[in-house]
Amino acid sequence: MTISNGGASDLVIGSLAITGAGAAAFSVTPGTCSSLTPTILPGGSCTLNLVFAPPSGGPYAANLELASNSGNTPVVNVSLNGIGVFPLSVFLGGTGSGGVSVSAEPPVDAGLVCSPASIYCGAFERGSSIILTPSADSTSYFSGWSGCPMTMGDSCFITMNNAVNATANFVRLTSLQAIIDAALGDDIIKLPITTYVENVVMNQVGKSLTLSGGWADYSFLSQTGFTNLQGSLTIANGTLILENFQII
Repeated sequence: MTISNGGASDLVIGSLAITGAGAAAFSVTPGTCSSLTPTILPGGSCTLNLVFAPPSGGPYAANLELASNSGNTPVVNVSLNGIGVFPLSVFLGGTGSGGVSVSAEPPVDAGLVCSPASIYCGAFERGSSIILTPSADSTSYFSGWSGCPMTMGDSCFITMNNAVNATANFVRLTSLQAIIDAALGDDIIKLPITTYVENVVMNQVGKSLTLSGGWADYSFLSQTGFTNLQGSLTIANGTLILENFQII
């Protein structure tokens, strides 16, 4: 905000105050002015910096009042308005690899500083709806979300009412035992047409896992055959459901 003196004598700013319901979200720093109550010579000017730092999301409104020795306008009122936004950051986790697609309106340009580790970040207004959809690469499978407020299938559904840090976890497909041990919650684990040579123990207390085998490739679009286990399968704890899966 620029204050200019178009008169023939010094302009003295006597006071500056921010009032109103949203006053806590706004502040002022001197900028090029010598202080928040500067004296400005005739023909001179200086700037005050207005800072908007809302404590949470949503709209904020306040009033900035400047009082001076001006004969024409001794009191100047400036309306202050801003909308607080919430940050969303998306990360990848686990031993595997993959990606995440983001379905959302364009984020707000709020000067958000993103973490170098994030694969996506943006600032959104309160109530914005976002869907995150993971996709594993050909050597991994998606094992679940961390920090997601609601899931449906593999997707993460977010309504932005607070800051969200969501991590899509992927597991490297090295062995069937590792896949079962890394499963999060009650999962359906899709497996390609292959043969695992190992002895496997299901020891997931309170969990129910489905091994859905026989998928043609890692796109998991076509279930055309069987996944084989050459070895033993022991269920020590939990429930294990087998689909298109053979023990040979």
